Amino acid sequence: MSKNIQFLNLADLIVNKAHKSNHTNLEQFLGSHDCDSISIKERIEQHISIIGENISLKKFNKLSIVNKGKIISYLHQKSSNHSGRIGVLVAIEGDINNEIEKFGKHIAMHIAALKPLGLSIENIDQTIVDNERNILTEQVLKSKKPNNIIEKVIKGKMRKFFDQIVLLEQTFAIDGSTKIKKVIEDLKIKHNCTFNISGYIRYEVGT
Repeated sequence: MSKNIQFLNLADLIVNKAHKSNHTNLEQFLGSHDCDSISIKERIEQHISIIGENISLKKFNKLSIVNKGKIISYLHQKSSNHSGRIGVLVAIEGDINNEIEKFGKHIAMHIAALKPLGLSIENIDQTIVDNERNILTEQVLKSKKPNNIIEKVIKGKMRKFFDQIVLLEQTFAIDGSTKIKKVIEDLKIKHNCTFNISGYIRYEVGT
């Protein structure tokens, strides 16, 4: 269905409407009207009957720049100008030049491939952190090592866990060796400027 022209037109219409909308709630957005005074929900229902396939809008979100910077987009396996198998938006705040913008595009590609769960350690859902720590604690306790050693082992394993799921802690996919937070610091020094990744959104069809 991703190559069906009617579906792609619907996707483009929804993206354009979302870009102009002030709604942040999915239900409110679905109830808002497009240019023909038909709600987005009704427009989707029309296409379900026309195409003969179930269509649902599961997520709705926005990313913005507070002061100065740029929103950088990336689509993986593009179906149209506004749709693809995986879509990523990255907000770069601060001083932007061509190299930093290129870095932002690479970060978007990195996010598409490595699926980080949060920008920083502080952004990770505490439930996920607690569950992982409990699992690791149970595993390490079986070793019957002294408590001070157990604490160090758990701390080390949690560090590796964060290295896998936190964007700034991940190894940059482009060079395969440098942590993303170190790449950012190096670019700041090289260009004598200040910038940061203030947020990102990653959506994938079916998730």
